[in-house]
Amino acid sequence: YVIKNGSCNIRLKIYYLVISTFCIISGQALAENFVSNNATKYAMVTGASRGIGKAIANELWDNGYSLILISISDLKNVRNGFSVKANQNIYLYEVDITNDKDVDLIFKQLSKQNININLLVNNAGTFNSGTAELSTDALRHIINTNLVAAHNLVRHVLPAMKKAHDGYIINIGSIAGNNAIS
Repeated sequence: YVIKNGSCNIRLKIYYLVISTFCIISGQALAENFVSNNATKYAMVTGASRGIGKAIANELWDNGYSLILISISDLKNVRNGFSVKANQNIYLYEVDITNDKDVDLIFKQLSKQNININLLVNNAGTFNSGTAELSTDALRHIINTNLVAAHNLVRHVLPAMKKAHDGYIINIGSIAGNNAIS
């Protein structure tokens, strides 16, 4: 399928996602549009252990990206789904992205290996129905996961992207925020 939305013209393959740029896109479209040469490209995908994040990671891998996968759990099983390929690596980080120290440590480790992120897919998120009845701590967790953690990751990748005049940041959100849910 091809979705035309303003200046976006993107082919879709597996999942339809609402992106903060108001384009509808998938991992296949990311890979086809953003891998332009034979240099190793690194994609960081949060929420990569299942669902949309895992599907995007699979598409990016199949299209030549090395991956930095982040999830709060279950990543060891994800690694088994990727075939071994020359010039491609997978780095797994089972961390809570709301923990700034854990995120800082990831980027320190990547920096020591001279790895710069070419594509950041902020996919991790959480949701609880009945938001009005949530405790303040539960609401804080939702905001920290869905907003603050994404901002923190952008803050980490943006300087290298600016310096290289190259890079993409995709923030995936849910349409659940458009409707009241009881």
